[in-house]
Amino acid sequence: MTSDLSDRFRLSLSTLLKKINGFSEDPSVLVACSGGIDSLALLLLLAEVSERLGLRIGASYVNHKLREEASEEAGFVKRVCGRLKIPFFLNEFDDAFWSGSRKNVEERARNKRYEMLVETAKKEGFTAITTAHQRDDQVETVLMKMLDRGCGLKGLGGIAQLHEISGIFIIRPLLQFSRNELAAYIGKRRFISDPSNSDEQIRRNFYRKKIVPMLTETLKSDQFEANIARSAANVRREKAVLEQFLIRFWSDKLSGGRILLRKNLIRAHDADFWMTAFSYLFSCSGQIFGRETAADSYSPSTNTLKDITNFVVNFGKKSASYRPFLLVSDSDGVKIELDKTTF
Repeated sequence: MTSDLSDRFRLSLSTLLKKINGFSEDPSVLVACSGGIDSLALLLLLAEVSERLGLRIGASYVNHKLREEASEEAGFVKRVCGRLKIPFFLNEFDDAFWSGSRKNVEERARNKRYEMLVETAKKEGFTAITTAHQRDDQVETVLMKMLDRGCGLKGLGGIAQLHEISGIFIIRPLLQFSRNELAAYIGKRRFISDPSNSDEQIRRNFYRKKIVPMLTETLKSDQFEANIARSAANVRREKAVLEQFLIRFWSDKLSGGRILLRKNLIRAHDADFWMTAFSYLFSCSGQIFGRETAADSYSPSTNTLKDITNFVVNFGKKSASYRPFLLVSDSDGVKIELDKTTF
């Protein structure tokens, strides 16, 4: 079991590394490790396969300053890294982070955590960051997005195996492994148990402890979890193809730093097309405009996309700002440029 899991992990990791240009010259990853079962398994598996892959590893614990136990947990991860001879890096939130607005605090904390990890990766010369998201996380994510919010391809694709933040790759080689497999791999080794994982007021925990077990019992099988994970992978593949077509669509209309949509082109497509096209204009703006923008990895709400589509197809108002874009309507059509006040 352990040998089989290690071999499968090495294949999963190797596949991801091959997708990253330049990785063969200096393969190096920074592990985001909390000391829980998943991230500890990831750290141990990486240590197991690193020599064969010629892989340099580091690990980072992010202390959110929310629990007294965090310092002890950081010490635990540091000791594990010491035994494995893996460099350890501690990142800590400023106290001021939690004294501000509580609006969208979970999303802001997530962004801050990745910002810290990216800064450490750049400073210490790591090409990629690897996180311990696994198959159960994928299933919970897809179910939540479907049932709680409703979603399109981006939501149905769930957690990406590979993406990029500010020049650093984020890779997730455990997405094909279940939580039970990783727990079996850890065996009797000590790990950190976060008490917040039992709080069913947290929506993900509710799905983990109530919805998924109910589906397992009702269907008399847990095979649906593998099917959801496989479906998410298929959606991500098809989304990647659509993304390339829409990047080309927008890039072909870019000239002098702005996009011109002529009236005959606008009328040639319906509102559904434009809503989808604008969704990718936001999320792929860096690739389209050839620079970093405030819209990178940003997916506007459905209502925002409807507003933008109405502006474009109805030729009503003369201008509108949807950061980071400024839209201007005139006799030729609609011009789209980066709003300079965004930067």
